[in-house]
Amino acid sequence: MAAPRDGVWTFRRVLPILAVLAVGLLLALVLQERYHHRVLTLVLVWATMGLGWNIISGYAGQTSFGHQVFFGIGAFVTVLLVIYLRIPPWLGIPIAVVVGLGAAALIGFPTFRLAGIYFALATLA
Repeated sequence: MAAPRDGVWTFRRVLPILAVLAVGLLLALVLQERYHHRVLTLVLVWATMGLGWNIISGYAGQTSFGHQVFFGIGAFVTVLLVIYLRIPPWLGIPIAVVVGLGAAALIGFPTFRLAGIYFALATLA
């Protein structure tokens, strides 16, 4: 039996993620109460956080104590942009993503050369 083509294989892997995003966007348009919007937002935010944890611990097999820091850097930059520069949050979020990615690259590239307990200690530091 032949293996599926790469494009089909990739699409089948991405399809569930696209379906969850589509349902989330549909619910955001349908729901009227602020409480439901907050719960939906928190579910999507924590799901993103869980995916990051799954990649570093599940696929890479490393124990990370500090990957939440990059998540926090993005949130902190967004808040600073909103408070001090009066930038709307929807414009501040992409800027915060770039800042968080920059911090992750700066810290991540040297850290990924480590393994085991050394990697865990480096992420804690």
